Amino acid sequence: MTNLTIEKIILGGMGLAHLADGMVVLIADVLPGEEVRANIRRRHKGYAEGELLEVVKPSAHRLVPVCPNFAHCGGCKLMYADYALQCQIKADCLREVLARTLKNYRRYELPVDFIPAAKPLHYRQRIRLQADAQGRLGYFQARTHRQVNIQACLLAEPVLNEVMAVLAAAPEMIKWGGALAAVDLLFSPLDEQVVLILHLKRRVRLADRKAADAIAGRAGRVKTIWLAAAGAAMDGPYAGQGDLAGDDLAIRFLLRSGDGQTLAMGLEAGGFCQVNLSQNDELIKRMLAWAKIGANERVLDLYCGLGNLSLPMARCAGEVVGIDVQRATIRSARYNARRNNINNCRFIRADVGEALRELLKDEVRFDLIILDPPRQGCKNISNYLPQFGARRLIYISCDPATLARDLNILAAGGYKLLKICGLDMFPQTSHLETIALLGRVTLSGDT
Repeated sequence: MTNLTIEKIILGGMGLAHLADGMVVLIADVLPGEEVRANIRRRHKGYAEGELLEVVKPSAHRLVPVCPNFAHCGGCKLMYADYALQCQIKADCLREVLARTLKNYRRYELPVDFIPAAKPLHYRQRIRLQADAQGRLGYFQARTHRQVNIQACLLAEPVLNEVMAVLAAAPEMIKWGGALAAVDLLFSPLDEQVVLILHLKRRVRLADRKAADAIAGRAGRVKTIWLAAAGAAMDGPYAGQGDLAGDDLAIRFLLRSGDGQTLAMGLEAGGFCQVNLSQNDELIKRMLAWAKIGANERVLDLYCGLGNLSLPMARCAGEVVGIDVQRATIRSARYNARRNNINNCRFIRADVGEALRELLKDEVRFDLIILDPPRQGCKNISNYLPQFGARRLIYISCDPATLARDLNILAAGGYKLLKICGLDMFPQTSHLETIALLGRVTLSGDT
């Protein structure tokens, strides 16, 4: 047992302190400046793990977590801090990752801007819950596969919690038992209803379809239910309220575009969109402000999804090409372009690396490249990007560590970091979204 002073919170939400011998120790559920009493549970080569026993001198920013599942769930790692401190912690983490990883970071002398969320709670428009052998729903405990059963999630849109309560009381959930692996709850804002995707561990049976119809018929907020089994196309939609056959674009919402208007967007069940739609609007606003794209300029949007970034950009640009490998999101992107009468946006369904090689063969050039890759980043395609001659890159990342790594790679290819901004897409958690603007360096060193 030892007393420690918490120096800072690092990426991932752990508090960092030093033992008397200088070794770093990491402790959960602490805040900067706090004096705590802890047990050292395990020593590794370069650091130790500590277990919090008591907060001796708490921070003025410490709160009692409002979620009854906080101690067990492990998702909302920062809920014990007031929201202003949460934002400061995330901005500091971004600065530290850049300073530690980014080569020549000190030369940039860039301020790290940060955009807080308007809604620190009830912001998620989609959640995934695990199911146990009794059909009960919950989240996995942090770094385990032990399920924590819950009745409501304070991060979810309230209507998702309404539907969760309906599922908890549904006898069909018990009948599925161990056959049900997980449930996705997706809020469709324009309908104010919920789409459910039930993930089965086996092939879909007739009894499953009847059960889905029964649940939809009793739940007034459920728009459609889909059944998903590994290795098979999704089965559905099932709905107890009217004929929804052919309504594949189950999730419907609005996006702000650069000209002050809105875009009506649709997404197939099973496709990807951001979980926090109000912060997604802020992301698009920042992207358009930085892009300063001209009416005759061409834009390449990589990992474009349903056109979340492509279509607002197309309102300003001469032409936009979006590329993504997922069939469902590309179908949705093409539909969204037609629905909004956007004719200067072309979507390609392909592996991004393969598509880039084909574009280079055709000697296609772009003025701006937008990157919104998965968590692993864009290391595998970074060598292709300078060959398109784009003067600017906008990189959107959900992992500051892979972002910093990729910025080093892009710097070697002739791109300089010009602006960077953190954005709190996931309040109460340790996750952080970042948007970065890069410019092509000329022979004189200017961008």
